[in-house]
Amino acid sequence: MRLSHIREEIEKSYRAFGFARTVADISMRALNRLVMFRVMKGIAIESGDLPPPIDDPRYKFGRIDEETLRAHARTPEYELTQAFLDEALGRGDECYGFLCDGELAAYTWYTRRPTAIELPNLGLQFSDRYVYIYKGFTHPKHRGHRLHSAGMAQALPVHLARGRLGMVSYVELTNFAQRHSAMRAGFHYFGTLIISKFLGSYFLWASEGCRRYAFFFEELFPKDGLEWSGPRGETPSSESAMPQAPAPNQPAIHLVH
Repeated sequence: MRLSHIREEIEKSYRAFGFARTVADISMRALNRLVMFRVMKGIAIESGDLPPPIDDPRYKFGRIDEETLRAHARTPEYELTQAFLDEALGRGDECYGFLCDGELAAYTWYTRRPTAIELPNLGLQFSDRYVYIYKGFTHPKHRGHRLHSAGMAQALPVHLARGRLGMVSYVELTNFAQRHSAMRAGFHYFGTLIISKFLGSYFLWASEGCRRYAFFFEELFPKDGLEWSGPRGETPSSESAMPQAPAPNQPAIHLVH
C-alpha cells in the first residue's frame, strides 16, 4: 500500500471520527500485522425508540422476493450470487430492504440459525429467541439516505410479531461508521467478544453480557475432509449465514459444544 494512500486514509478517519478513534484504529491495524486480534461488540435491538421511516416516497420497504433477488444477482454490483441465494433461500433465511422504482436500493439478510462467519473455521451461536442480522448492502447510487439503519428498524416489528424478542449482530470495535449506523437504528451494546489466533490456534472470549443472548463464537471442527455447511456470515452493513443444506447422503457438520 502506498504511503500517500495510507496518509489519505488516516486523514479521512481523523475528519470523520476524531483523534482518539483514529489512533485506536491505527493501533488495532498494527497489532493485527503481528497476530490476529479482533474485538467485536455484540449489539441487539428489542424495542424502544426507533428512527422514523424513510420520508421519501421513492423507497418502498418490504421483504424482497426470490424473483427480484435473482434478477439483481445477475449484476455483480449488487454483491449477490445465484449460489448464495440457493443457500440462503433454501434454508429459510429472509431478505428485507428497499426498492426504488423497481431497483434494489438496499437489503439486509436475517436468519434464525447458527452460522459460520467470515473467519476460517469459526461459527456464531446465538439464542433462538432472537434473529441474527448479516450481509447488509446499500447500492452506491442510494447511499446517504440511511437506508441500512432504517431498514433494520422497520424489520424489527416483523420479527417481534412472530414471537422473537429482537435482533442481534456484532460490529468491529474500530468500525466506527458501522457502529454509528447501528446506534442510529436503535441498537444497544450488550457485550464484548475477542477473537485471537496464534500459532494456528484460536483464543475465543465473550463477556458476561453475552450470556443473556447465548451469543458467542465457536471453533468448527470439520471431519473427514468435509467443510462447515454454513455461509460465511458478514456483519450488518457493507454500506459499504447460513448453513446450506447438505448434499444427498452427506452428513451436515454442526457446531461443536
